[in-house]
Amino acid sequence: MSKKSRLDEIRDELKNLNISPTIFARKEIHELPDILSADEKIVSLVEGRNKLNNHHIILVATDRRLIFVDKEFMYGLKVEDFSYSKISSIQYETAFLLASIDIQVTDDIVEIDGVGKYHAELFCEKVRDFMSRPEQHF
Repeated sequence: MSKKSRLDEIRDELKNLNISPTIFARKEIHELPDILSADEKIVSLVEGRNKLNNHHIILVATDRRLIFVDKEFMYGLKVEDFSYSKISSIQYETAFLLASIDIQVTDDIVEIDGVGKYHAELFCEKVRDFMSRPEQHF
């Protein structure tokens, strides 16, 4: 019996969370096994476009941190992660079908647009839940 790869475990986690990323997130999803630790669990994931450079990115909320993953052919891989204690606010704004998410991290604001309206609301709720918890050290 072969052991599941970390990528297969991540796909199962996403399926169990009822998250089905589009084909545009495929390259970022394939990077997650190298980004997440072996026992780190995904609690939510959204995809959208970074307002600064218009790159397609995913935001991954885990049981430990919030991770921005941007994998572009020409620019390589960019990963930023923040502990929930460093996030001072997260908010979303909805339009007709899509939403934008603004995350205040220390002195910086990260803005993501093109997120599904329902997914943005759910993602922000999950992140707020982790922001309200006492910080844990791993």
